[in-house]
Amino acid sequence: MERALASLGFAVPGVPRPAARGSGSVWGDTYGYCNFLDTIEGHQVYSHGGGRAGYGAVFRLVPEADFAVVVLGNDEGVVNALAPVADYALRCFLGDDC
Repeated sequence: MERALASLGFAVPGVPRPAARGSGSVWGDTYGYCNFLDTIEGHQVYSHGGGRAGYGAVFRLVPEADFAVVVLGNDEGVVNALAPVADYALRCFLGDDC
């Protein structure tokens, strides 16, 4: 899975990535790929979420389970509503009662 994600340009946990040149973003001239790390049901989970005008997205990756969840929405204001959906799907896959 990590090879597939890397081939699509996703930052893979443990694989250093150079910062990408931005164009005057709030982070300055560069933006580095970023994932948050958490533990859910005893598994390390890498996640990222965000949105721009017209869309929002949440991504969860559990490398040791070879599993990922992506939830998309069609409004930048929905990210906070998408995260619980992604977490619910993740917990269902990892064996918690749904």
